[in-house]
Amino acid sequence: MSLTDIISKLRSPSSVDHRLHIMIQQDAIYLSDTADLNAEPLRFPIEKQWEETIDAVLASNNFSGCHATVAFSSSYYQIYQIDKPELPIEEWPSALPFLLKDLISERVTDIIADATLLPDGRKVQAYVINKKQILTLNSKLDKQKVMLHRVVPEEILWGHAQHDIAHFMLLRRSIKSDFKIGAYANGDNRFQRSIRGVVAPLTGNASSELQFDSIALELQRSIDYLSAQLRDTPLNHLLICCDEESSEELLSALSSRLSVKVLLFSQYEQWLCGQILCQAIKELPQQGINLYPSFLKPKVELLCLKNVTLSWVVLAAVMLSSYGYFDYQNRQSKQQLDVLMNKNSQLAEELELNQAKLLEHTPSAEKLVAAERWLANIDNQKARISAIEEFDDALTVGYSGVMQALAQLARDDISLSAIKVNNKQLNFKGETKSPENVPSWVKSFKHELNLKEKTFDTLSIVRDEDNVVTFELSTQVDLSNSSEPSTQTGLSEVQAVTPTTVESVIGEQVK
Repeated sequence: MSLTDIISKLRSPSSVDHRLHIMIQQDAIYLSDTADLNAEPLRFPIEKQWEETIDAVLASNNFSGCHATVAFSSSYYQIYQIDKPELPIEEWPSALPFLLKDLISERVTDIIADATLLPDGRKVQAYVINKKQILTLNSKLDKQKVMLHRVVPEEILWGHAQHDIAHFMLLRRSIKSDFKIGAYANGDNRFQRSIRGVVAPLTGNASSELQFDSIALELQRSIDYLSAQLRDTPLNHLLICCDEESSEELLSALSSRLSVKVLLFSQYEQWLCGQILCQAIKELPQQGINLYPSFLKPKVELLCLKNVTLSWVVLAAVMLSSYGYFDYQNRQSKQQLDVLMNKNSQLAEELELNQAKLLEHTPSAEKLVAAERWLANIDNQKARISAIEEFDDALTVGYSGVMQALAQLARDDISLSAIKVNNKQLNFKGETKSPENVPSWVKSFKHELNLKEKTFDTLSIVRDEDNVVTFELSTQVDLSNSSEPSTQTGLSEVQAVTPTTVESVIGEQVK
């Protein structure tokens, strides 16, 4: 999209509340102002040429700054159906004059064309208008400071002039023109033709059954043709909109002669065709046919004296505003800097004072050496206390309690050959007649205060060649809380044995 297109889009009528709708027909120019959408469009009769009448139309009021959408009647342009151009739709207005050069008598450079795609997707319906008419129209509007936004043909307006019936045929006639037949489906024009040989008016004093029969025959032929060509579009209604005719009389005459339902076209029964079409312009969608292409629109000169001057003024204002803003920020920053500098001076003075106090409280080297010496002395004293604490009261009492307990548990089937007891160990070594005697002897320990709190680490039972059973039993117990020294034993095996499990262990050892 070019810069011109962007600017045109920004300045499109969608952003303008006041718009003009102009309908140019053979008999008159019709004007509708969006300031009052429901008002009846004004009619300005054409006495000579429409170019002269348009001046009177624009002079009727102050329309400066308005955007205008203009529609031409079918007498001002031609319609052709051609194959669809193999080009993007945006390029059709530029390419269509060259594609139509064999169908028109005018030069390619003297026409403006645009087209719509037909439902079959293979052909387009092209509208061709003389370029001079568009330039003249734009010149007339520009003199009154009215911006030309869009130019459309009459045919596309009829499809948007009513919304009650989606598919219909239309019999229309404007003042100073012929009867025409059109077919519309969903607002799109699908067919149009003029009826020759039928002279208006049909109704009133000049009414003739022959005239009604002739126009009814033409209509029925068109109905039959469209029924065969547009099978997907049922056209069951014929709408009537004819100037200078009695609508009721024409409705009655055609209803009795045709196979379709005949109705009046619009709720504005007293309005002329031009007024109905002028009112229908506001119903047009934004996209569609436009016989005023972008390449005809005046180019926006951005690099002109006015724009340059304005840009310099804006730039100077921005620079002055920036200077004022940054000058204000600079003054504020200086004030903050002064405050911070004063605070920094105060903190520096406090730092010097604290450093002086710190020097006063810093110990000398002699004091540090003396402190280390005292710490070492304390550590030595702690080590001596720890060594003394290792010798508890049990060493002063001895192990008489343990020996007395063993004496109380003496048995004929157990013979101890060695007893090792100290503050960490209590080991037994002896002989027995049978391995089963050891567990019963160990179980009796629980009745003695100095032997009941113990854990057997290892148990070894051996039977030699002479069938003599020897055993070794090592226990590990904390006897520091007992009245006698406690013994902890650790032999080769790391296995905790209690009085309840010693019997099973003995069995395994004997095996």
